[in-house]
Amino acid sequence: MAASDEAGYIDRWGTPLLSGLVFLMVAGLLFVARDAARASPRFWVDPAQVAVLERPEWMPPDLAVQLAVELGISLGEPALLLGDQDLSRWRGDLLDASDWVESVERLESQFPGRAAVRLQLRRPVLELAGQLLLSAGGHTLGRGYIETEPRPLRFEGVGDPQEVRECAASAADILPYRPELEELGVVLEKVSLGSGGRVRFVTTTGVEIEWGRSSTRSEFSVVDVPPSARVRHLQAALERRPGLHGVSRVILWKDQPEIQLASPALPVGGRPGGG
Repeated sequence: MAASDEAGYIDRWGTPLLSGLVFLMVAGLLFVARDAARASPRFWVDPAQVAVLERPEWMPPDLAVQLAVELGISLGEPALLLGDQDLSRWRGDLLDASDWVESVERLESQFPGRAAVRLQLRRPVLELAGQLLLSAGGHTLGRGYIETEPRPLRFEGVGDPQEVRECAASAADILPYRPELEELGVVLEKVSLGSGGRVRFVTTTGVEIEWGRSSTRSEFSVVDVPPSARVRHLQAALERRPGLHGVSRVILWKDQPEIQLASPALPVGGRPGGG
């Protein structure tokens, strides 16, 4: 081959060959680096090593730690942070691991060797016989006493699933207003389903509050005023009767609140005024 031909060959093929060689070298280095990364704990996260960074205000610290440990155990093997495959698997596993988990809000890798998880948890609103806790959607969350404020309401009824769901949904509707009501002297204690499928709350002083149908009964709930209006009705009743003293029953689901007063106690002898 003449010198000029050799020079032309190099000019023509030298750059592509060099680029290919560099590519192979880089690919080889990446392969070696990936193997090295797979062997390094910096690129793995162990679900057994959990730490609770934040928790809902209503959830006791010991319950948050217990739930985190249970979720970590359910995730099984450590996850590799190179790529999203393992973390994507974790997302599905977390949803299936516990009824406490409503959704996975965030799941992302944090080097070295960490993953950040933010969960939306279901809050207990109802307590069945035997201290069985249920969420607003009727999900069973577990058994046992949980120190939450305000406490889950005690369900009174036969335990029919639809009845339980109605009461749980209504308990969730009134939950945001309970702290304010308690400051006004109205502490809810029990919940049950009354006539017409309308939910009733009972206070610690025995006052019955006829709340109305829950939002889950969409075909009938439009007959009753919305929950926000029911709360306003109850506030109006409290202005007339502070602490609901002397009241036996308050009806909230109608266009105007109705207050029924308790019968006066009869003195000894069975007639008002004695004799």
